[in-house]
Amino acid sequence: MNKRTEAHQNSCSSWRGANKGAGYNCWRRCKWKLAGYPRNLIGNRKFIALFCAIILIVLYLLSSSLSVSRFYLTRILLPDLLENFELSKNSDDLKKPRLVWQGGGSAMDDITPDVDHPFTEAPRHKHSPPPVAWENPSGFVHHGGRGDAKILVFASKRKGSAILRAITELLEMIKFKFDVITVMPGSPMPVLTDIHTKYKCFILDDFKMYLNRSASQRKMIDNFMEKNGIGMIAFIVSNNASRIGKQEQLKGFPVLLHNKLNAKELRLASSSPAGLYRVLREGASVNLTRRGDHPLPVSVMLPQHPLLLPLVEALVPSTSDVDTYLPAALLDVGRIDGIRRVLLGVDLSGWLQKLLFLDALSFLDAGLSLPLERYILVDVDDIFVARSGIRMTDHDVKAMLESQERLREKIPNFTFNLGFSGYYFLSGNAAENLGDKALVGNASSFWWFGHMWRHTQPHKLATVDDIKAPMLLNRHFAKTYNISVDTGYSVAPHHSGVYPVHEPLYDAWKKVYGIRATSTEEYPHLKPDRFRRGFQYRGIKVLPRQMCGLFTHTLYFESPEHPGLKAKLDASIDGGELFQTIALNPINVFMTHMTNYGSDRLALYVFEGVVQALQKRTNFILKTEPAVQLAQRYFDLYPEEEEPFWGDPCMDKRHMEIWSSNKTCDELPDALVLGPQKTGTTALYTFLGLHPSLQHNLPSPTTFEEVQFFSGHNYFRGLDWYLKWFPTREPGQIIFEKSATYFDSEVAPARVKALLPNAKLVVLLLPPERRAYSWYQHQVAHGAAAALNHSFSEVLRADLLPYPPRGLAELRARCLHPGEYAVHLERWLEHFSPEQLLLVDGEQLRQAPVAVMSQLQDFLDVRPVVDYDKLIRCAGVDTISLSGVLEYYAPYNARLLSLLQQLRRTPPSWLTNSSLDLQPTN
Repeated sequence: MNKRTEAHQNSCSSWRGANKGAGYNCWRRCKWKLAGYPRNLIGNRKFIALFCAIILIVLYLLSSSLSVSRFYLTRILLPDLLENFELSKNSDDLKKPRLVWQGGGSAMDDITPDVDHPFTEAPRHKHSPPPVAWENPSGFVHHGGRGDAKILVFASKRKGSAILRAITELLEMIKFKFDVITVMPGSPMPVLTDIHTKYKCFILDDFKMYLNRSASQRKMIDNFMEKNGIGMIAFIVSNNASRIGKQEQLKGFPVLLHNKLNAKELRLASSSPAGLYRVLREGASVNLTRRGDHPLPVSVMLPQHPLLLPLVEALVPSTSDVDTYLPAALLDVGRIDGIRRVLLGVDLSGWLQKLLFLDALSFLDAGLSLPLERYILVDVDDIFVARSGIRMTDHDVKAMLESQERLREKIPNFTFNLGFSGYYFLSGNAAENLGDKALVGNASSFWWFGHMWRHTQPHKLATVDDIKAPMLLNRHFAKTYNISVDTGYSVAPHHSGVYPVHEPLYDAWKKVYGIRATSTEEYPHLKPDRFRRGFQYRGIKVLPRQMCGLFTHTLYFESPEHPGLKAKLDASIDGGELFQTIALNPINVFMTHMTNYGSDRLALYVFEGVVQALQKRTNFILKTEPAVQLAQRYFDLYPEEEEPFWGDPCMDKRHMEIWSSNKTCDELPDALVLGPQKTGTTALYTFLGLHPSLQHNLPSPTTFEEVQFFSGHNYFRGLDWYLKWFPTREPGQIIFEKSATYFDSEVAPARVKALLPNAKLVVLLLPPERRAYSWYQHQVAHGAAAALNHSFSEVLRADLLPYPPRGLAELRARCLHPGEYAVHLERWLEHFSPEQLLLVDGEQLRQAPVAVMSQLQDFLDVRPVVDYDKLIRCAGVDTISLSGVLEYYAPYNARLLSLLQQLRRTPPSWLTNSSLDLQPTN
C-alpha cells in the first residue's frame, strides 16, 4: 500500500471516530481515492461516470422487485453521479426532472433500517397512547383555550418570529390548546418533567434552536420525547440573513440544507408513505406564480438518510435551463432514533402549507386531528330588502334553484337559508316583483328564518313588547305565503342585540319564534376572525358567523366601485380566504345577501367554485344541516364555548353601534377588591366607602356588600344584571366593587380581563394561618355542621381520613385553599400587569390602617387626598396561638416570597415573621 493510500485510510478512520455512525459516506469518499480517482468524478472523468450510470441503471431494472435496493440506487448513487448531467425531460412523467435524494456526510449514516420497507411507519412507543378517535379541540383566547394544552411551542426569540406568529395564529384558528415557552440563544433548554408529559407534540419555530444545543441537552430532550411518545414539528425557514442558495450541513442531523431558494410551485411528493395525508388529497399542488405572485422563499432539504421521506417538493431554479423539484418538507417516521418528526422548510402563508401542518399534527398524534367533515350553511339575509334595480328577478331565482341542485350533487341536501323582512315584499320593479313571487312560490325548496318586519335593529327597541310586535307581523306574513318559520333559528338585522346582549331580544325570540339558535360575527369581536367563537345564553345557542367576501354592495365582477373583484374572488376560492375558512373550521355559517344572487350572481359563482376547489385538493366530506342541528353539533365539538365571556362594549366601535343608547360603560367599576375571604376585605370596603370620591357597589340582599359576579352563577345573568349594581357616576368619582370570592377563583381572572381590562386590583394578604382559622370560626358562627362537630385541628387532619364525614373535606379546602396566595396571584398575573395589582398587608391594615389607606389613595389616584386619621378608629383584637397550620403553608409562603421578589415588591412583615399567633378576622 502506498503512502497516499495509507494516508487516506487513516483520514477515513479518524473521521469515523470523530463522527460516529457516519461510515457510509466516509467509505464512499475513501473508496474513490483508493481507486486512484479524484473525488469529483464528474468534473474529471465524465466518461467513467456515464459508464457507471449505465451499469447502475441496469442494476436498477434488475432489482425492480426489490424496493429497498431501488430506493438506494435512485436516491443515493444515481443523483451523485448524474448531478451535472442534463436529465431527460420525461424522467418522472412530469416533464421536469425531480431530485429527491442526495448523499452526504452525517452522524447517522451507519444506522440500518430494521424494516422490510423504508416507508414502514414506526410503531408507537409503549408509553404513548394508542390511536384514539378525534378529541374535541377547544379554546377561546390566546393559547387556544382553557384546560390542559397538548402542544408545546418553543419560541426562539423573545419578541417572536414571523413563523411563530403564523404557528400560534393557525393553532388559535383551529382551536387547539397550546403553551409557548421562549428559549433564547445561549440559554439552556427547559428541564422537562412529569408536567410536560401531557404534551403530544413539540413545535419548534427554528429547528436549529434544537440542533445547536449541547449533546447532553439534546439527549435529554430526545430521551424525554421517545419515552413519552411526543412528536416534533420543526421549521427551517429562511431568514433575511440567509444567503441565497447557501449550502449547509445541519449539525448532527442527516440533512443538507439550501437556504432561500425561490419556489415557483409546491406539490405533494409522490413518494410519500401511503395514508400520511389525511386532509390533503394526494397529488395536490399550488402554482405560486400563476397570478403574478412573487416566488415563495423556501429552504430545500436534501435528506441523507433513507428513512427521511420527502413530503413536499418545491420547483426551484437550477443551474441548467430546466427547473427542478427539490424536497422542502421531510418526514421522519421514527425509525432513526425513535422520535417522529416533520421538518418544514416552508412557511405557513398558503393553503397547502397550512393543511400540511394539520396533517403533520394528525400524523404525530391522533388526538390532534380535526374531523374531516365540513358543514356549510349559507344564509341569505334580507331576501326582500334592497332598492329597486339591484333585486333578484325570476330568472335569478331560477338560477339559484339550479345552482342549489348542482351543489346538492356534492353536498347532500344543500339548501339556501333565506332570511326575510315581509314589509319589503313586492317593493321592486315589475321584473323584481316577479322574483319575489318566484321565491315565495318555491318556498318549500328553501329553508327560511325571520328577521324583523321592517328590518329594525332590536337594540333600538326598549321592551320585549316593542320587539314582539314587528316579529308577530313578520310571522303573520310567513303564514300567509306558506313559509315555514318553525326552524328555531333567526338572525337579527345587523346582528343587533345578539352580542352585546340586548335582553328583550332574547325574550321576544323565544316567545314569538321559539328560537333555539342564532349566529353573529361580532363575538367576541369581528376581527381578528380567528378568535370568533360561539356561546349560549338563556337557552339560545349562538354560532359564529363567517363572511365570504361578498357584501350588499358587491353586485358585479367588474365595477368602478370594486375594480378587479373577480380576480379577488378567484383567489379567495382557489386556496385563499374562503377556501381556508372552510378548511380550518369544521362548522361554517356564511352570511350573504339577496343582492349577491342578482346582477352577476356572485354568490352562486363563489360557492360552487370553492366547493369544487375543496373536493379537488382535499379529502374533506362536505355536509350541511339546518341551523339548530348545526348549533348542537358545534357545541358538541366545542363544549367549553358554552359559557360566554362578557367584554366591554365601549372598547369596540362596532359593538357601540349595536348596543342600546340607554346603557353606558361609565357605570363599570374602575377597581376591584379581590379578597380573599376573611382577610379584612369588609373593613377595607368600609374604609374606602368613607372617601367622598370613592363609590362602592350597591349592597345585595343575599350577598350583602359583595356582587360575586365573576366567580359564580351570577356571571350567566349577563352584563345588564351586573351594571345594575352600580350607581350613576358623579364627575371625578372612582367606582369600585368588592367580592372576596374572586381571588381564588379559577375563572374570575380571565372574565375580569375581558370586561375590565384596565381595572386596578387590590388584594389583602393576611398570614394564611390566621385566615384559615378565621374562616373556621366564621363557619362556626354560621352554624355549619362540619365546623360545629369538629375542632380546627380535626379539620386540618381531615385529609388523613379514608372516608371523611360529609362536609368536612370541603370545609378543610375552604380553610386552606384561599391561603395558597402565590398560586392564585400567579393566575391573576397571567392576565394583568403587576402595575395593576396592589398587595395590602392585612396585618398592617389592622395595626396602621391610616398608612394603608394613604397607600391605596395613591394607587387609585383618587382626589382629593383624605386624612383617614380623622375618619377611622381601630380597636385591638385578641390573638390565639396555634402552630399546626404553619407547616401546611410553609411551601406556599416560600413560593409567595419568591414571587414578590420577582415583582420587586416588599413582602408583608408577617411573611418573614416566625410568629405563630393567629387571630380571627372579622
